Amino acid sequence: MGARGAREHRVRAVVKRAAGKVPVHAADIESALSSPARERESLAQLCPRCTTGVANGGNARHDHRIVAITGITPILNVSDVPASFAWFESLGWRRGFAWNGGGMIACAADANEHGPAHFGSVCAAHRDADGREHAVQIFLCHGGQGSRGSILPRFPGDDETDGVWMSWWIDSVAALNALHATCAARGYGVTMPPTNKPWGVREFHLRHPDGHMFRVSCGLPPATA
Repeated sequence: MGARGAREHRVRAVVKRAAGKVPVHAADIESALSSPARERESLAQLCPRCTTGVANGGNARHDHRIVAITGITPILNVSDVPASFAWFESLGWRRGFAWNGGGMIACAADANEHGPAHFGSVCAAHRDADGREHAVQIFLCHGGQGSRGSILPRFPGDDETDGVWMSWWIDSVAALNALHATCAARGYGVTMPPTNKPWGVREFHLRHPDGHMFRVSCGLPPATA
C-alpha cells in the first residue's frame, strides 16, 4: 500500500469507528488529519472538539462516542397542574400521568386522597401520511424546575420575554388557523396573530397562563413563504 493509500485507509478507519459507535481517540484523528485536505473531508462527521482542537495544535484527547439520545422533554413550572391539564386538553392534548406525595394518581386524575397533582404530563401523537408516528410530551411541575413568565410582550412578535419558549408544530395551515380560532374564541393569550414568515413558516404566538410561550407553527409551501 502506497503513502496515499495508507492515508486514505486511516481516514476511512476513523470514520468507520465513529459510525459504529466505537470510541475515537484524538491520536487517531491527529493521524488522519495529516492527510491532504481533500482526503480529510470525510472527517467532518467527527467530534468538532477533537478535529478542531488537534488541527489547531491542541491536545484534546478524549473518547468520542455517539450518544443514543431517545428524546427530550421540556418541563414547565406551573402554578396549578390540574388547571394546566385543562388548558392543554382544550387545545387537543391529552394528559399522560399525574403524581403527588402519595405516588402515581390513578387515571391521571386531578387529585386523590393525598391531594392535588403536583407533577404530571400532557401528550400528543399523530400518524403522518407516510405512516410514521410522531409523539411529544411536556412535563408540568407545580412551583419548581424552572421559572414562570411574568414579562408580557410589548408588541406582536416581541421575544424579549421570560418563561419557557417552545415551538409547537402543526401539520397544516388549515389546522393552524383552526387552532388559532379556538384560542381566540376561548380568550387565550394570543400575542401574535397567524403570520407568514420569510423562513417558510406560518406561526402565531400563544401564551400559557403561567407565562410560557408557544410558537404555534407549520411549514409553508415554497410559493407562499
